[in-house]
Amino acid sequence: MKLELEMNDLKRQEVEFLKKEKELEDKERLEPWNVDTIGHEAISSSRINKISEKKSEAPRLSEEEENRRMELQCAFFKNNGDLLKEFGRLNNLESSEKFLLEHPHLASDFSASFLTIEALNLAVQLKDEEMGIVAEQCIIIQYLLELSSTLHALATNTNVIRNFFKKFRCADPSYMVMFREEVEAFKDRLRKRGKDKRDAAVAEQEADEKAKRIAASPGGLDPQEVFDGLPQEMKEAFASKEVERLQAVAEKMDHEVFLYHLHRCIDSGLWIPDAKAAESNANKSEVTMAE
Repeated sequence: MKLELEMNDLKRQEVEFLKKEKELEDKERLEPWNVDTIGHEAISSSRINKISEKKSEAPRLSEEEENRRMELQCAFFKNNGDLLKEFGRLNNLESSEKFLLEHPHLASDFSASFLTIEALNLAVQLKDEEMGIVAEQCIIIQYLLELSSTLHALATNTNVIRNFFKKFRCADPSYMVMFREEVEAFKDRLRKRGKDKRDAAVAEQEADEKAKRIAASPGGLDPQEVFDGLPQEMKEAFASKEVERLQAVAEKMDHEVFLYHLHRCIDSGLWIPDAKAAESNANKSEVTMAE
């Protein structure tokens, strides 16, 4: 009984779709889709698509609804990840149409989210050519979803999918220019976001390394920062690891300035002083390089 109801529902949708297509056929002869309403609404926090000024904001979901949506999205990713990766590597319309007709359930905003994340990961890895292919497949899914919305039909309906690719192949050149511009703009945003993520990862790694250096230092100072802040002649002396050069610098440099930097080097663990040396005679003391 349930299967029969579902079949009847699909038949009803197909009839409505064909009727709507007939009504729009003359109007859309040279306008395969309403480009102005092709949306870029954010699917999740990981989406970075541009939001169309002409598209009304989606109603805000409750926390419960948002959690439920995230659960569904995670399940979709888990169940269809391999298929979506395969689709994301296709680089021609014929293969894309054939693939979606074989797997119509992939005509989903969850697929657009997955492909966006996949393209962003490639952008982070500086795999620009691969990123461009996945980005274009993502835009194709978004255009398909927009057409189905315009027709008030399910994007997973194979008739909608066939009609979309038919219109896409026969589209007016001006619309194809818009499509290419859309893809290029998306790729540019992905590149920028990829750079931001790389920079953030480097900053996080540097912060972790700094924290470890400070934790290991005797006086809670970062040896790298201490070294960078040394006068040039002291830098060269420390870098040479020659005690005699440091002593020579001490003889020429202002006593207070030398002591200030020497104590910072000791507190950071950059140098370890001879325990027998008198602090008052630090400018002549022997020092041993820290390992």
